[in-house]
Amino acid sequence: MTDLPPLLIAFTAAGGACVGLLVSAAVVAVPAGLCPLRDSAALRLAVTARVRTSLLVLVNIILWEAALLGIYFTSEAVSIVPTLWLISSACLALWLIDLRHHRLPNAIVYPLYPLIAVTLTFAGVMSADWRLGQVLGSAAVWAVFFGIVYVASLGKGMGLGDVKFAPVLGAVLGWFGWGASIFGLLAAFVVGGMFSLALLLMGRSRRQAIPFGPFMIVGALIGLLIGTAAIEWFVAS
Repeated sequence: MTDLPPLLIAFTAAGGACVGLLVSAAVVAVPAGLCPLRDSAALRLAVTARVRTSLLVLVNIILWEAALLGIYFTSEAVSIVPTLWLISSACLALWLIDLRHHRLPNAIVYPLYPLIAVTLTFAGVMSADWRLGQVLGSAAVWAVFFGIVYVASLGKGMGLGDVKFAPVLGAVLGWFGWGASIFGLLAAFVVGGMFSLALLLMGRSRRQAIPFGPFMIVGALIGLLIGTAAIEWFVAS
């Protein structure tokens, strides 16, 4: 692989900054029922909160550049990068909203379905490698698993927003293989369980709600980074 073109790095940084501003607006606007793309008040709020917006813009740039570098210097098709840009920015917004409001808003989750479908289709067309079975199968596994947990726990183990968000993460991880998908799914519950246990040991009441969205995102990231290698090692051993 040749060196990464400086123009591509600059384009990624500029795009990450613009979308980071949108993320900052969404964190404030969406829980209030506003649309950051349609309501200028949302963008004004984001610009007013300069410190938070600056941090989110910086974090989003780092996420976009990390996605570009992580894919560019591997054997993966570069065409999957837009999918990673999209999901990383969405996860950043959902993480912050879930931590503060304990919900994953439909206004962000629902648009991800067609958007992820478009970016994954783009990746398939450009790479001539559709991986349709992996993507749809992984999305279904995540949806069914989270649905079962939601029903079995009577909605106490997680929220319905988590169930709706699960197929999105499953589809993205599915592109990278079953190892990434299954390991990411298990990691989400292991990390969430360990965190909950730690809070209980520190005296936190069991009745206090703990948002599960951040654990889903952490689990997905773990699956993306080491899932395939971990599953292959486990099978080989």
